Amino acid sequence: QYTLVEALAKAPPSRRPLPRVPALITLIQYSSLLLDVHLLGLALRQDAIATLQELQAFVRTQVNLCHAMQLIQGAGTQIQRMRARESQKGQENFKKSTSEDPWPPFVMDTIFL
Repeated sequence: QYTLVEALAKAPPSRRPLPRVPALITLIQYSSLLLDVHLLGLALRQDAIATLQELQAFVRTQVNLCHAMQLIQGAGTQIQRMRARESQKGQENFKKSTSEDPWPPFVMDTIFL
């Protein structure tokens, strides 16, 4: 095995085999393991526990606020749709009223007499 390494070292670069590159899934698993170890080390520290609890409370309030905003957004959308329908009906009624003669004939006779 060592003679192979020496032979590869003496070989010109064009004849050397390409280095083995790990598969993407292997890199992801290694990164995940590395993050898990560091987060576990962080979670076991006493001063970090209080900070994580404060962070969790803050995130919880933000999530609750987002849920409330989503409900408000839904209600606002419904109100906008209702107003659009009302304005469309109002425009149709206005067109009907302006297409008819606004003054009956007897009124027009009285005004211009």
